[in-house]
Amino acid sequence: MALLPVLFLGCKKDSVKPVEELIEVTLSAEGFNQTFTPMGLKASARNLMANTTTVPLAERMTKLELFVFDMQNKLVTSKLNTLIDAAGNSITDSDKFTVKLPRGNYRVKIIAHNRTINVSGATLDTYFIYYDYSKENPFQRNIIDYKELYSTPFTEIKVENDSSFPAFKLTRINSNLQLEIKDEIPTEVSYILVGGKLSYFIHPFNDAFTFYPSDGFIKFDVQSLVGKSNQLISSNIYGKGLTGTEGIDLDILYFSKDHILLGSKTAKSIIFKQNTITKLSGTLFEALQAGEKTSGISTEFVKEYSTEIINKTF
Repeated sequence: MALLPVLFLGCKKDSVKPVEELIEVTLSAEGFNQTFTPMGLKASARNLMANTTTVPLAERMTKLELFVFDMQNKLVTSKLNTLIDAAGNSITDSDKFTVKLPRGNYRVKIIAHNRTINVSGATLDTYFIYYDYSKENPFQRNIIDYKELYSTPFTEIKVENDSSFPAFKLTRINSNLQLEIKDEIPTEVSYILVGGKLSYFIHPFNDAFTFYPSDGFIKFDVQSLVGKSNQLISSNIYGKGLTGTEGIDLDILYFSKDHILLGSKTAKSIIFKQNTITKLSGTLFEALQAGEKTSGISTEFVKEYSTEIINKTF
């Protein structure tokens, strides 16, 4: 009987699991400081992260977010850094993360954005970024306000000891749409809408970077360009299956200052790629009339954004 307490204590001690050692890991990102193709042909290159009043705060990357998953794609940890302060100044070392992880293999992704990354389920394709859109507007169409988005590819790391890893390269995920209008913009035209089946929801963890298209347009105010020809207007855009070859149809609608539809053209099977400009070029108003008109359009691919250009005329 005297031995029983000793035996009991021995069994209890053996059942206690050792505390798993956590390894301190330093991760950093680079690439969101890059300059990129300006939104106009003659505009100077700009830097999103630069401390300058020429880049609106709303258009700059304000957040850098780290996601660490295990090899079964289960989220292990995440961390959010703020890149700039309220005055628009860059915050020192905001491109670096320090986290503690058990030894093992992990998949890492870092995203720079100025939105919020949401999650609606346990799988990677349920992570999404929501872009603002307006249902109640005079055009009677959903207008989407797309922003830029930077991301690293999923990168596998092995945590064995306290260590730092090489900086993770961020590249632009969104595409850019340029519309080059060769004919003179009539005095009757004040707004141009481009779109049709666009989406408010972008899935940054989906390898194909696809979305579920819905009814949406991007808007251009061209009132200051009336009477001018060879004008270039541009906007961020996300195409269907950015890593694939499937294109989307784009409707180009133009409206009066009273938001009355004056006419349209349709661009067929337009392809968008990550970090690439798709340029639509041609005459738009040669058959200005009430109602909608469909016509062919051609594209041109521009790269950096990349050195490749997708050209299409209409």
